[in-house]
Amino acid sequence: YRLVWIPSLGGVPAGRGGFPFKRTWQAGILLASLFFFSSCSRPHQSLRIFHAAGLAPVLEAARPWMESDLGIELLAEGSGSQAACRKLTELGRPCDLLMLSDAPLVGELCRDSCDWRIDFATDDVVLGVGSRAPWIPDAEVNWIEVLLNPDVRLARVDENLAPIGYRTMLVLKLTEQTRPMPGLLTNFLARCKVVVDDVSRLPPLLKSGEIDYAFLYRSIAWANEVRHIPLDPRVNLGSPRDDYSVAEVTFQALTAGTRRQVTVRGAYVVWTLSIPSGADFKAAKRFVTGFLNRPEDPLSPHGLKPLRPPRFYGPKPVWEEHFDWTQYAGELTP
Repeated sequence: YRLVWIPSLGGVPAGRGGFPFKRTWQAGILLASLFFFSSCSRPHQSLRIFHAAGLAPVLEAARPWMESDLGIELLAEGSGSQAACRKLTELGRPCDLLMLSDAPLVGELCRDSCDWRIDFATDDVVLGVGSRAPWIPDAEVNWIEVLLNPDVRLARVDENLAPIGYRTMLVLKLTEQTRPMPGLLTNFLARCKVVVDDVSRLPPLLKSGEIDYAFLYRSIAWANEVRHIPLDPRVNLGSPRDDYSVAEVTFQALTAGTRRQVTVRGAYVVWTLSIPSGADFKAAKRFVTGFLNRPEDPLSPHGLKPLRPPRFYGPKPVWEEHFDWTQYAGELTP
């Protein structure tokens, strides 16, 4: 930075309404110093992130230290995970980082834009309880009977827009198999009068009492202080010891304006990220490295369970050059 003399501050003799030259010089030094330090403290690089809505609390909490420690300004845009992928692949909107709540989507929907992913956290599904929900003590003992009551108001997320939508269906399908409770899924879908586009829409509806019960991620319930009921590990999609692939659901999905039948098999809930081609790789890598290696864990306070170490899927040369602090887990597959 170069100090520039400003005529309006100098050249006026003392005693004629101006400042002595010495004070003018000091004032100039002060102004230049303030400009220098304020410039250094401002984020000097922005990073556009398309992320699953469930990560909004995590990214908001990370924003201050990302700016101060790494010089990165987060331009975070939340939505359902499928919608985040479609912004990139169908709408042609560029981003520097994808962060999704369903790891296989990187290989399924973004294969032309992303050739690797890093799985960094796990989660599970819980039953959120509304502030005016009836029969809460009964639901804590047997939530199935309560959800089958015709007087209960239910909500869910659209399975075409966010993974929690079809994971809700999988939870109910697994429950049918473990009880057994035939027709539980069909009954639930028929009685859901409120269908929202992403999981972040559910907590306000539960807390305001507009709905009574809805399935959501444990991390979302924690972050929004929503009362919730834990589910059996055999059905909550959060236990690495259980095989959820025994259940599958089929629904009509909208892809590039065309409807097609999609079948999804049950799987462990895993959060993942990837840097698309054409992104600011240097800034995105700095974010990923800082975010996943920070001594103060940014995930656990928000109900997420970090994977230690994170798992890399993709070309081994990319892993070796940029992310060898993760565990190499193989090639990227749908």
